[in-house]
Amino acid sequence: RSLSSILVQRKMVVRIFSSVFAMLLLLLMLLSAYAYYATSTAILNTISAQNSSLLGQADNFTQQFYEMVQNYAINVFYSRSITRLRSSAALKNYDYIESMRELRTYASSSDFIHSIYVYNAARQYIYSTFDSDLNKGSAAAADFFDKSALPLLLSGQPSPPVFRTISANGKEQRVISLLICDGPDEDGQRASSLLINVSYAWLERSLSSLLGMDNTILYFSSGSGLFRVSGSSEISDADIAATAALLRQDGSPSHRICQIGGQRYICFLARIERLDWYFLRVMPYRDCLRDALALRSRLVAVIAAIAV
Repeated sequence: RSLSSILVQRKMVVRIFSSVFAMLLLLLMLLSAYAYYATSTAILNTISAQNSSLLGQADNFTQQFYEMVQNYAINVFYSRSITRLRSSAALKNYDYIESMRELRTYASSSDFIHSIYVYNAARQYIYSTFDSDLNKGSAAAADFFDKSALPLLLSGQPSPPVFRTISANGKEQRVISLLICDGPDEDGQRASSLLINVSYAWLERSLSSLLGMDNTILYFSSGSGLFRVSGSSEISDADIAATAALLRQDGSPSHRICQIGGQRYICFLARIERLDWYFLRVMPYRDCLRDALALRSRLVAVIAAIAV
């Protein structure tokens, strides 16, 4: 055989070998991509099932929480002394002392209570178990220290629990407030009302012990604000509020990967119907898919080593 024919044959062998090698490399890349996809999909499906379970627990807890606070508020509202406090047009001093003593007893008897406000519409007066620098026990509505509570107390309309901040004595204290009230009287006067302020710290501890998980930030969101249950504070409330608004556009429940503060997070949002709250879970993408990302890195290294 001539030298030229030998060279041609060698080129053909090299081409065939190169083609087979390229096909095997491509096949390995496709298998690697599929392995990463299958692993990440399995992890995301597990997270989705976990989210559904957490939502069920959160929904049950919040329903029980709402019913507990509502029943407590009704018992206080219709007790003899508190009825006198919120409805008497002229309250004698000894009646005031007795009623305030009973109101403070109610507030101190339950560890979930931060404070209680009673609004007397006939006198335009508010009685409180929380003593601020400005008010000690009672004050005219116009002079009451907790300005964010006034729209609730004066509305004459019951409200679901809302997130608020009480600013007093140089501090800000977060609470969840529930209002119950009477209807207008026969003269059409505004209703008397009672506002139960639940301790934010108590609800946070209760929910954290039930729902808290590593590398997870849990929130409850409503029209009145955000309630952080657990997790790091590296994400601002403004970013979380924007994320919740974005997820609400998808409908409920919504499950997607979001960019928050330049980082990727797996986010889950679902509505808790009775309270009109939203349950929001935020998980760092890298932490959730650590195994899948590690697998992808190893496969890329193997492919690069073979290619070289």
